[in-house]
Amino acid sequence: MKPLFYVIFFCISALSFSSYAQVSMTDEEMDKVIDSLLYNQPQSELSVFLQYQNRTYFSGRDLGVKQWNSTLGISYTHKSGLSFDAGAFAYSKSDPMVQMLYTSIGYSRDFGENLSIGLEQGRMIETKPEIGFSNPLANWSGLSVGYSLDKFYSTLDYTLLWGSDNTSRLRLGLSYGLLYHKSSSGLKLSITPKVLSSLGTQAVTYSQYWDSSVSMNTDSTGTSNVYYVVNKQGKKVLLKNLNSTIFGLMALDFSCRFTGNYKRYRLDIVPHLLKPFKLYPGETVSTGLKFFVSMGLYYSIKY
Repeated sequence: MKPLFYVIFFCISALSFSSYAQVSMTDEEMDKVIDSLLYNQPQSELSVFLQYQNRTYFSGRDLGVKQWNSTLGISYTHKSGLSFDAGAFAYSKSDPMVQMLYTSIGYSRDFGENLSIGLEQGRMIETKPEIGFSNPLANWSGLSVGYSLDKFYSTLDYTLLWGSDNTSRLRLGLSYGLLYHKSSSGLKLSITPKVLSSLGTQAVTYSQYWDSSVSMNTDSTGTSNVYYVVNKQGKKVLLKNLNSTIFGLMALDFSCRFTGNYKRYRLDIVPHLLKPFKLYPGETVSTGLKFFVSMGLYYSIKY
């Protein structure tokens, strides 16, 4: 129903009730009730944003490249729950720097005051695709569940990355929201500490030696994950390739979000302490603690 309909309906009901019970309501009290009815109506929101991160990690991994990244995007959420997002990713060591665009559509719904569930479907678009090579994980499908209890907010996000190949990511998060300042001018400051665990799957190909006549110290060659070694008789022997899909904990991210809201503007500054984990014993990933900072500037219109 339209907000205006609620207001008219409430006013008629209040007048009818007062005529029978002879209970009157002051103008100030009436204004508060009307404001409350209007405020609780779902709102649509349009946002443009610019995000920056001084180090780039993918589930705790930098893939051997030390670089910053930035995202420029636009987001629209209709009061019905439908949403649309589009934007561009920029990486400092990429050529071209803006190599990926993205677009997604989603739907979210609240169930009661505490539970929310959302669905999302998105696609990555290369700005300069290489000839003979296409992104094997160009699409993603996501399911998110959020539950709030007082100032605590827990999240569970599952994302399937798919295309010519596929992999998945599962993230579990717990945050605590604290409002520590609100001025009469509309400035609002808040702090939100959060811990986020990232779990995922990865297809792994590795080899084992089964022939005792193979010398571990002789020359070996390998192409396309097919490996040979030279045995003591000077003949090449094919190693046994084992394929496995491994699922496990990839990283823990401890962060604290400092947020400033003023009218239609919002600024986020978020220091992170990241702890990567090896998904399988032979993975070449640094497991030391990583520190980085992310920031975001948002301009939103609600109506």
